[in-house]
Amino acid sequence: MRYTDAGIASTLMALTPVLILIPYAFIYKQRIRFKEVLGVAVSMVGVCLFFLL
Repeated sequence: MRYTDAGIASTLMALTPVLILIPYAFIYKQRIRFKEVLGVAVSMVGVCLFFLL
């Protein structure tokens, strides 16, 4: 993260919801609902727009 631009580093660090969603489904044996996927997508688009524009 030290050698990249701030926007790229922030986008990569905002991937936490994406990386947590799959283990959550396996550990708690829950189905991933559309609302959860939509929430992750909206948050990622927001971070990308905030830092890359």
